Order: sequence, then C-alpha cells, then structure tokens
Amino acid sequence: MNLIFLVLFLVLMGIGFAILPPGLSVYSFLVTLPAILTPAAGLPLMSLPRFLLGAFPLFFVLGYLLSYSRVALYLWLLVSASLGTVLTALFVTWRWVA
Repeated sequence: MNLIFLVLFLVLMGIGFAILPPGLSVYSFLVTLPAILTPAAGLPLMSLPRFLLGAFPLFFVLGYLLSYSRVALYLWLLVSASLGTVLTALFVTWRWVA
C-alpha cells in the first residue's frame, strides 16, 4: 500500500509541476523529501501516507483532475471510501496501525 501512495505522489507531483504555481510545487516536493530520503530500517516507505498529508497542494491537483470527469470522481470516492472502511476495521481490531 505504501508503494501505491508513492506512485500516486509521483504522478500528482509530476502533474503538479505543470499546473500549480512554482512555490506550491516546490513546497510539496520539499515536505515529502525527508520521508523518502530517510527511510526506516525495516520498512523503507513506512508511514509515507501520513507524511504525504502535509503536502496539501497535491489535493489541489487531485481535485483539478477529478473535476473533469464525473465517472472518475465517483470511482475515486468509491475506492477511497472502501479503503477507508477496510483500514478503519483493521485499525480498531488491532491488526494495522497507521
């Protein structure tokens, strides 16, 4: 799952450099750079989704992309709601900790 978030970050960051103002793009890049360059010993991408939340301009890019297609928006909402439900169930049963 952490690898999926890394790929999503790289895609949104690439599009963000074309869409966002330069300051926001650089901010997003610099906020996530320490999390990527200083990995944990056992799990290299551990807690990456949590660190990506600080790069809020990526949500602007995601919103911009999802504004073009209702189908993509509903698919994103379905997948994210399902994933949120599964991860919450894992968390409350002590099987997964963010």
